[in-house]
Amino acid sequence: MKQLIKISLITLLLLSVITYSAKGESLNRIIDGDTVVTHSGVKVRLYCIDAPEKRQLEGKLSKETLENLLKNKSFTIKSYSIDKYGRTIGELYIDKESVILQLVRIGQAVVYPQYCKEKEYYDAQQEAQKSKLGVWASPNFVMPWDFRKKK
Repeated sequence: MKQLIKISLITLLLLSVITYSAKGESLNRIIDGDTVVTHSGVKVRLYCIDAPEKRQLEGKLSKETLENLLKNKSFTIKSYSIDKYGRTIGELYIDKESVILQLVRIGQAVVYPQYCKEKEYYDAQQEAQKSKLGVWASPNFVMPWDFRKKK
């Protein structure tokens, strides 16, 4: 029995780090500015970013922006892992262009430093900050992770 549990845990661990690509996905619904559900039932938490929470002033626009980027489009999911809530952690691409990077460029999501090491995301965020786009237009914007801690 213990051997079976060990094998199961090792298998789950390996599955969580294997990446895969799912092409031809389409949007079922948007949970918030950084989580979507596809028509095939995959719940995807967007990799490398954090978006304003629904209860934040900027949350509604962030969610709507993501929906507008994905609505009526076919996209590819590049999966990195599965999080503790069972969501796929992944990037979404439309015609080889990262949806996540687009969100950061227009200031509708922020880089999540705890989970992101990719320089291009930080560069895009710096440009959005400099141009005061999206969340960066508000002098009182609270980072989503700080907002969650306060609630």
